[in-house]
Amino acid sequence: MNSTVNKRKSRLLILVIVASVTGAGLLMASLRSTSTIDSFLGFRAEKKLSVLPSFGARKASLTVYADYHWPARSGGIASRTLGQNGDAPWKYKLYSESQLSKLSAVELENTLKRLSPAEKYDLARNRFDYPLVKLESERTRALSRTNSDLSLGWVLSSGFFKEPKSVTYSNAKNKFSIPFSSSDIKALMSYYFQVIGIRDWK
Repeated sequence: MNSTVNKRKSRLLILVIVASVTGAGLLMASLRSTSTIDSFLGFRAEKKLSVLPSFGARKASLTVYADYHWPARSGGIASRTLGQNGDAPWKYKLYSESQLSKLSAVELENTLKRLSPAEKYDLARNRFDYPLVKLESERTRALSRTNSDLSLGWVLSSGFFKEPKSVTYSNAKNKFSIPFSSSDIKALMSYYFQVIGIRDWK
């Protein structure tokens, strides 16, 4: 039940954002009919202005938080933002398990901190074939000459979740403890809401 409600809220929020950016008239023209809007939302939308509530409020516990927009030209969430010039995934080499194992404790800590959110996610899953890095590299390289970014996903995720805290992740299968900063977690949530979530809604 909660997932259905959240999905409806997300779709409504997408409509509001698109309308604010493109203009409500252009949005309505692109959707062409009220049945198309209902189909997109997944339920019958009320279209009489006089029936709709005239005010609303956000939960006090949910405040839109600041973050980075993860532009495609830099590799999105596969970008090493702490590296030189924000290294894109097509500019750096991925670490093997043996390479990381040979580092001293201090070197390992500093190296892991500088990795992209996508690299950290893959390592946390003990995936040294780096599937998320490769997917994001492919997605963003195709968009690298555009102004595409993950700002929509950032806005959507901040509407549903409190600002995350930094955390270090480890499990029995993974010999490395992976440090996720608050920004790393925001990046992964932004990616989910904008890239994965939209696929689920189609």
